[in-house]
Amino acid sequence: MSRDELVGTATSGTMLRRITFHDVVADRQFEFLTSLLESSVPPGVLAHLYRMRWNIEKSFDEVKNKLGEKKAWATSATAKSMQAQFICLSVNLLQLLEHELETQGIRNTPEVKRRAKRLEQATAVATKAGAVLPKPLRVVQQITQHCVKLIRWVAAQLWLNVPWQQACAVLTTLYAKL
Repeated sequence: MSRDELVGTATSGTMLRRITFHDVVADRQFEFLTSLLESSVPPGVLAHLYRMRWNIEKSFDEVKNKLGEKKAWATSATAKSMQAQFICLSVNLLQLLEHELETQGIRNTPEVKRRAKRLEQATAVATKAGAVLPKPLRVVQQITQHCVKLIRWVAAQLWLNVPWQQACAVLTTLYAKL
């Protein structure tokens, strides 16, 4: 059951929009509070925006846990800014590298298959519940995090002095393993 209502407190007088959204795929109720009071934005759109926000949180998790950036390099604002720029540069370079690898036919096929299977299962659950999987979930199948295999491979290649084709062969072997 989905609901869309304005709620507030008696003491502060602040009004918020509370959206109760039923995710048919997960068969769970989610409750969101937002300061976006316009009811012209449908509850499903707001739920999707929160889902996208979660993907951003997963990106931060990648930086912290997979790239090992758990604390600031220094305390000055300049150093923190430089660190943030280097992290963004690193993530973007990983994205470009992954795209280049795909143009050469090297991709993490097991992960692509897992993602396709999850989408297929979600579509089946939604259909069984008499609902349609929202188009953004069907169309936008983005990878929020890079796989650990790719990150470790890149780190190893930075230390090794091997030709590109040989390095790619190693990654292809890694991707073939579960």
